[in-house]
Amino acid sequence: MDWTWGWTAVAAIATCVLAGGVFLAVWQQWESRRRAKLQFTERRLEILNTPDFKEGLEIIYKKTPSKLSELKKEDLDKVVPVLEHLHTLGLLVKEGYAHKELAIEAHRGKFIRCWYKLMPCICYERKERGKYGEGIEYLAKEAYKYQKKKLRKEARVKLDGKVCEIDISKSC
Repeated sequence: MDWTWGWTAVAAIATCVLAGGVFLAVWQQWESRRRAKLQFTERRLEILNTPDFKEGLEIIYKKTPSKLSELKKEDLDKVVPVLEHLHTLGLLVKEGYAHKELAIEAHRGKFIRCWYKLMPCICYERKERGKYGEGIEYLAKEAYKYQKKKLRKEARVKLDGKVCEIDISKSC
């Protein structure tokens, strides 16, 4: 009796099992990273719904300074954390550490409105501070591209009753 064929079949089966195990391990690693990225993004986005954050947004939407120094101290204390958080979130999204589609789908209005209202202020501050507000600009432009591509004009982000239009080709 020739056992050569039998051992060849066993080796082939073992190779298939090993390849399947490697594939499963790689897939599990990829899925784990994807879940961690989503959880990280969710935690960062939860801050956007806190009362303090919403209060800072209201100040931004209602008072449009050309320089941050024009704001009263109590307003500035509420606006600066909003700007810093949006800037940081934008940089994390830009570098791929946070989930772009989730952030834009959930909060595109906040990104677009903030950039729409604060662009002159951020551009002024950028002259003094380098890349200040780059993350906010990135989020706003990506959100604007998303809404232009996926939404009807009636469903786009509005402020004071009119659609917020952003020239995405320009920067500060």
